[in-house]
Amino acid sequence: MANEKKIVWGKTDDNLFEFVTLLTTGDDAPNDLLNQALDLTRNTFCQDETISICSGVSINPAAAEELVELSRVTANDGLTIVAIEKATGKVASVLFNKLQVKPAPNEIPFYTAFIQSIKQKPAIDLINFMLEVDEKINLYEHYKTDCLLENMFLITHKNYRGKNLAGGVTEATLRLAQAINNREYDVEKYKNITIGAANAIATGNLSRHVFVDKVKYDCLLDVNSSEFVFNGNKITDILPEQKLISVVAKRIE
Repeated sequence: MANEKKIVWGKTDDNLFEFVTLLTTGDDAPNDLLNQALDLTRNTFCQDETISICSGVSINPAAAEELVELSRVTANDGLTIVAIEKATGKVASVLFNKLQVKPAPNEIPFYTAFIQSIKQKPAIDLINFMLEVDEKINLYEHYKTDCLLENMFLITHKNYRGKNLAGGVTEATLRLAQAINNREYDVEKYKNITIGAANAIATGNLSRHVFVDKVKYDCLLDVNSSEFVFNGNKITDILPEQKLISVVAKRIE
């Protein structure tokens, strides 16, 4: 597979949408696709997602922009997948994927370092939530690996829900991870990388449904949402229907 070229990892059964790598460098990297994907973080994730609501990101535009920047940095890994509507070229869904390599003992982990570059409390609280959940289970040890592909933000535009695009970008991500392990994708860049698993934090009923029921991730840990408190309120105080936070993952052979 060519380096830094558009690769189609799949399409919907009706052939209306295709799942492709979101390129941020090279001749095949259209800025409008990146901007559309970042708009999904800004206007959908930061407004609708469980922790965005509970932390106050949804009512703090400056905090939302800091998460947009996190999405931009993550996209630079070259492993983010978007669902593109073929007739319009619109980005309908995106899965921002962050390559996580087990840090050395004195190395600052990615999210900890990123927090040091931002200022807004809601954004910091959201990332600290991710770190807190990550600490509850050692996925590197569980999968006996030094490398994970974190499914960081899974987002579908409101106008395109109900079409299983979230499942499509997730399945495409698994194919991408397998291609890296098989030395079939960007070999020079990833020649020393073997991904042990793809992993995610499912913060809502819908994301859990996609990962566990649709794409058959293993649910490794369920935590009662009432354990997490933002500004004096439990998640279940704000969103009673969101009862579980789940750590989910799927082994990459």
